[in-house]
Amino acid sequence: MSKGAQLRVLFAMMQSFGPAHLFITINPNDWSNPVLMKLATGSGCLDVQVPEWMLELECFRIVASNPGPAAVTFDLIIRAFLSELVR
Repeated sequence: MSKGAQLRVLFAMMQSFGPAHLFITINPNDWSNPVLMKLATGSGCLDVQVPEWMLELECFRIVASNPGPAAVTFDLIIRAFLSELVR
């Protein structure tokens, strides 16, 4: 998206929601997140790191074939972030 198009979107958001105090974009990494990989692969232990054998392509395949854990993990990250930011 060009800068001009982004600026128009920003002005439209300001008309709808008012001037922003803070705009934040959160983009968690889906394919190397250990919590997501443990949820997606069915392992019950969340404190173990992603196994070394799990190549990046395999992680992409796991996340693409089962998007539910990605949504749960995204929700968890956003809620944690907002609970710390907006108290």
